[in-house]
Amino acid sequence: MKIAVNIHCLHPPLTGIGHYARHILQVLIDHPDVEELLGVSQQGWHSEAELREILNSQQGYQPPTQTGSRPAQWLLKLKKLARKVPGIYSLYHYFFPRPPIELAPQQTDCIFWEPNYLPLRDMAGRAVITVHDLSHLRCPQFHPGQRLLELDRLPAAVAAAGHIITVSEFTRAELEHYFKLETNKVSVVNPAVNKDFVPQSESRVKQLRDTYSLPESYLLFVGTIEPRKNLQGLLRAYNSLDSVTQRQQQLVIVGARGWHIEEFDELIAELNNANIILPGYIESRDLPALYSGATILIYPSLYEGFGMPVLEAMACGTAVITSDITSMPEVAAAAAELVDPSDIEDIAVAITRVLADSELRQSLVEKGLAVASRYSWEKSANDLLAALKKADL
Repeated sequence: MKIAVNIHCLHPPLTGIGHYARHILQVLIDHPDVEELLGVSQQGWHSEAELREILNSQQGYQPPTQTGSRPAQWLLKLKKLARKVPGIYSLYHYFFPRPPIELAPQQTDCIFWEPNYLPLRDMAGRAVITVHDLSHLRCPQFHPGQRLLELDRLPAAVAAAGHIITVSEFTRAELEHYFKLETNKVSVVNPAVNKDFVPQSESRVKQLRDTYSLPESYLLFVGTIEPRKNLQGLLRAYNSLDSVTQRQQQLVIVGARGWHIEEFDELIAELNNANIILPGYIESRDLPALYSGATILIYPSLYEGFGMPVLEAMACGTAVITSDITSMPEVAAAAAELVDPSDIEDIAVAITRVLADSELRQSLVEKGLAVASRYSWEKSANDLLAALKKADL
């Protein structure tokens, strides 16, 4: 099989989608069933050798810029302002459509995989798209306006796709519901965790704590700071715990600052709780030790297509509390304590229960390790290949 993949998601800093694509491609590029693996971008085609270099490089995919030119700061600011104008995205692409990607004769028999929802505009040839979640339809209030405008193209992309891939059974059901798709039109290709995500040594965990000035015992949240993650519910639940518990188990919230975070900042200022620690973004290489050092990962998100922190924490031997809605019960697979994310008291009671019961906590750890062991990027790559073969193209 010859495969072409849109490599724009490999541009750093990698998002969850970028990591997903990168790890699967690292398996596919040497897979015996893959005759050739090519990259494609707005700049054109990239050979398998170029793609291998991109996958192995810390810099990832770097789109070329005009020789000797660098965007002026005023132009970048103008672009940011323009994005806030309603309809500007659609209007721009109406008057300045992206040129079609021309296929060379040897590329016409490629199956095209789009890892990030929307295939390249006017992409000729055969296309299979990965839809990671439909939160923009279920919870549009959680997204920036620009993202909603971009995803206006999704219905057309779904209709045109030869096959559709998603990351959980939950999202498969969402796709079938919203787009009236037959079950055989959608395949599930789960993400996995890197081999680095295993329980870390005490010395490695101590090094991590020293590096980021973290306490010896802590509760943990990992994820982008945005409304969908329900951090306000988590903060209020934690703040309701007794003062002794809070001093013994500080709350560490790790993640990059996302969008619509004004209310989060206001609540942090209102609570003024010294036991809540915000280290910001932490490098991927430090996450296994971060998870391993935590007493509990608390992930009370309001909507997830998969929920990678749940799986990552379980792989590192950390007990997990997560939501009882959307994909999270599927990923947790009875190895986590489930809560109603809209019920602050339910979150607080679960935290107290898991902290107080060491046997329950150890049971969650053991079950979580068993669940995480079922996932691998080799399995993900094989599932992707099986899905590409199903494409009715």
